[in-house]
Amino acid sequence: MTQFSIFDIIQKQSSADRSKYIGGSDCAIIMGQSRWSTPLKLFMEKTKQIEPADLSDNENVYWGNVMEEIIRQEVEKRLNTRILKPDSDKPYISKDYDFIGCQLDGVAVDNNDQIFEFKTASEYKKEEWEADKAPIEYILQCQHNMYVANAKECILAVLIGGNRLVIKRVVRDDDLIEKIVQKEVEFWENNIKANIPPIAISNDNMEDYYPESNGQEIELTEDNERIIAQIAETKATISELKKSVDEWENIIKQVMGENEVAKGNNYTCTWKRFTSVRIDTDKLKADSLYEKYCKESNIARFNIKRNK
Repeated sequence: MTQFSIFDIIQKQSSADRSKYIGGSDCAIIMGQSRWSTPLKLFMEKTKQIEPADLSDNENVYWGNVMEEIIRQEVEKRLNTRILKPDSDKPYISKDYDFIGCQLDGVAVDNNDQIFEFKTASEYKKEEWEADKAPIEYILQCQHNMYVANAKECILAVLIGGNRLVIKRVVRDDDLIEKIVQKEVEFWENNIKANIPPIAISNDNMEDYYPESNGQEIELTEDNERIIAQIAETKATISELKKSVDEWENIIKQVMGENEVAKGNNYTCTWKRFTSVRIDTDKLKADSLYEKYCKESNIARFNIKRNK
């Protein structure tokens, strides 16, 4: 078999432990561009403080794996090329940094500068792939993988809805790669190695990271107190704004009366009545069924009060 120079510039790691390196799918998370995870969650997973989600029973993941070989064969036919499937159990690691790696879906046999990434997508996500578009998570993954493999082009192929194959050519962007590598090095050195978690962002679910309380008390720093003051001030502003909005809405509702629609030159308001169905808990308790079907769950309530 031909020896491919692409494998001369990357070293294969013996362990597939994803906590030992930053992979292509981690790139968008670190860059703050992921819809599915956050830097803090990734930190907790890499430092093994929480377990990554078990996707073994996920239908999308299952069929994505099943269809990968079919997509590979179809891309070979359409592009008239041969694609080598690398060992999927062992990631390739950058020669510059031993903590930046990737798992390649394919490498062109006759083109040392070309790698492949194969995806599946729901029909509902087809708008994300129209014209020259592709999800930012996958663009970043391609750039990350091209950096590791020293490739110049990544063929991104996605099977949409099980019946339409879209092929995108992602060209290496050295300026973007420089930013990616900088952020990944900072994340590894300043967070993972230093064991310092990155700052949480709005879509972090902190209860997932700290599900239990130890009952202890800590001292707040001045910086902490400044943040708390901002929280309190912002909540007060939100409360006042909500009160104003409620009052203004009631004025318009009073104007509408029993009418369902109010239309003007610039705006249309609707005030529709709905019938909702709710569980009668009092009836369940009376029939001794409430306790039988009642399910306990742990919740965490965050509260701020000014010290006296």
